[in-house]
Amino acid sequence: MAKRVKGEGSWSYPKDGGVRLKIMYDGKAKYFYGQSEDVCLEKKRNFEALRKKGIDPEDSVTVEKYVTNWMKSVKSKKLKKRSYDRLESSIVTWVIPCLGDYKFNKLDSMTIQIDLIDRMQEAGRSLSSIKKAKDALNGAYVYALKTRAVDYNPVDAVELPSPDNFEVKEIEYFNKDERKRFIDTATSFCLTGRQRYTIGWFMVLMLQTGLRIGEALAIKHCDINLDKRIIYIDSTIVSIKNRNVKEGDLKWLLIDQPLPKGNRSRYVHLNDMAIRAIWELNQTFSYDPQGYLIHNEDGQFYTFGQVDATFKKILNRAELKKCGVHSLRHSTAVALLEAKIPIETISDILGHSDISITYRVYAKVIEELKAEAMNIINHVI
Repeated sequence: MAKRVKGEGSWSYPKDGGVRLKIMYDGKAKYFYGQSEDVCLEKKRNFEALRKKGIDPEDSVTVEKYVTNWMKSVKSKKLKKRSYDRLESSIVTWVIPCLGDYKFNKLDSMTIQIDLIDRMQEAGRSLSSIKKAKDALNGAYVYALKTRAVDYNPVDAVELPSPDNFEVKEIEYFNKDERKRFIDTATSFCLTGRQRYTIGWFMVLMLQTGLRIGEALAIKHCDINLDKRIIYIDSTIVSIKNRNVKEGDLKWLLIDQPLPKGNRSRYVHLNDMAIRAIWELNQTFSYDPQGYLIHNEDGQFYTFGQVDATFKKILNRAELKKCGVHSLRHSTAVALLEAKIPIETISDILGHSDISITYRVYAKVIEELKAEAMNIINHVI
């Protein structure tokens, strides 16, 4: 029997079994039923917790109201800022517009399937975006189930579309000749004898290591061990929403944070050109053991925009196809595949959390290499 507390309400024990707790709220009686007093008290605590967050449990709260409160009251305290931004984006962009007016405790699986999943697919959203929206809604229902705000989770029966229904986006990368042209241009000099691009060697470092742009920007001198020829990667630069924005302020901010769950901390080995890139950058930028490898005059890291602007100038001068900075990372991976490096090793170098990611991203390249390998049989059998 639960310990009785003064003012907790009145208890009764129906003839058909179980326990009933009666509490008065705003002059109205609320009954909590359970197989024991402890169960009734737990339901009471959950009920009052929802009321405290502005959710009226008796009011068949809408999906919009419940999910918004869950996001702000629960997830904002647990997630990294960037992860919270992504969750908010999925909820505000898709979950609320598609399902917001439905009653949270009445929503069924078929409605979610048709009004959210199918609608997103028809709008041409990627499988990844659809999964994020589903996961966001599922998170709210998992919490509701734990707090006994609902009796079941309707998202459990919702199916994601088959990957076969989505066009596979081809990766952009440089072939061997293009890689050489890029490096030659990035490290070129002006007629005055000065380095043409301040962060040209930084681009070369990215190409030689396969680092993500955020990881590369977050490199500090203390992460580098030239004697052992390694860099330790455990943080990244990310863009987050400025939630205290005032007139004239930037709507988005850049911060240095630990790597997200999907990206593994790792040691990246440095080849001769990567070593030279670091040496050249040390001649260009002031040295601070705790400072960033490349930085602005105030010591802060370069922005994505600054890197992208230089990257485009290099592409233009080298007469290379237009593509994003991430193409450098893909180029590294393809070069390793072409060199017949085991894919397990490549996955580890890239910091993928699972080798299946490496297979999926570079599936087309892998198949092309397999076809080339089979053609060689013509000359060896």
